[in-house]
Amino acid sequence: MRKSRRSFTKEAKREPYELDLDTPTEDGIEFVVFGDPNRLGSESAFDLSIMNPGEIFELLLSPEHYKAWWAEWRTVPIEETNALLDDIMTHYGAHPGKLRR
Repeated sequence: MRKSRRSFTKEAKREPYELDLDTPTEDGIEFVVFGDPNRLGSESAFDLSIMNPGEIFELLLSPEHYKAWWAEWRTVPIEETNALLDDIMTHYGAHPGKLRR
């Protein structure tokens, strides 16, 4: 049996994970959108298990959204930031150690 990469292509079926910011940015960003870790390229997805949370947030956010998110969240207690990351991963079904689908 012969297959191609298209045999394994799946359409994203999850709603995007959006986080409201307490203070909109000067350029009007009111919320940030976290990307689906399951939709990352293989190299980046494989690296998730060895990345620190800061690197993961950079990977899941666009540069503009990361800047807006970091401006607000850099002084938040780490337990809240870890809870956010856990909630994002749960939303997308991408917990560490779980096969990414």
